[in-house]
Amino acid sequence: MDETDITARSIAELLAMVLRTPEPMRDLLERAGGIEALARSEAFEIAAHLEGRDLDALDRRRAALPGRAAMSKARAVAAAFELGRRLERARARPPEKLTSAAAVAAWAQPRIGALAHEELWMLALDGRGHLRAARCVARGGLHGAAVRAADPIRAALRADASAFVLVHNHPSGDPTPSREDARLTADLAAAARVAGVTLLDHVVVARGGFACVPTLATETAGAREGGGRDDASAAGVEARAARRGGPPIRGRALSLASATKVEPPAAPRGSAP
Repeated sequence: MDETDITARSIAELLAMVLRTPEPMRDLLERAGGIEALARSEAFEIAAHLEGRDLDALDRRRAALPGRAAMSKARAVAAAFELGRRLERARARPPEKLTSAAAVAAWAQPRIGALAHEELWMLALDGRGHLRAARCVARGGLHGAAVRAADPIRAALRADASAFVLVHNHPSGDPTPSREDARLTADLAAAARVAGVTLLDHVVVARGGFACVPTLATETAGAREGGGRDDASAAGVEARAARRGGPPIRGRALSLASATKVEPPAAPRGSAP
């Protein structure tokens, strides 16, 4: 049997792995009355089972309490069962849905919005926009974070993402995307297409609100329409949107082709129409 394949192990063998003992813990299961009864037991009761004591005859107020070694092992077993219960509760909750830039910002703002250094996060999404996983893929100083294109893409593929979103913070408090942000986004979008996973958007959060990063292609198109040079500032973004005959996108479905003006922090919204 493959020693790394824990799915093929018996319950007694798994308990032995938790307790770091060489022999399967069949006696523990028998004394407790099976896996379900063991899962409901307190650490004190598990320790008594480990020592082979009679629970009915054992008084917690007496001096003859389970030893420290038994209690330490019992807490490990109880912790393993508690992790399983918490996993079940987490699975029962509806998954977080990130289908707009505002929803991404609402997720990121309390986590990284006020940090004194930059962090770049990859948010892996399923086919319906539900958050599958969140990974910090780069961490830097006050003025930036070094990141390779492979880092967020590798993290997205490991999470089996149908698509992913990038979000990072600006410690300066101004969420206006820089040209470096736009260049990174364009490079990552191209690399993601080759890898077979879609980069949907790149959101910048800060104390002053949030903004979506326009790609270099968007900037170039905007400059051609206006006959001059546009920068990646909020004013430039707003001007390009106005020239196209519509307002900057606010809370729509995520799109790399979209350019949104800086918005104040907002509570998560549902799917946009």
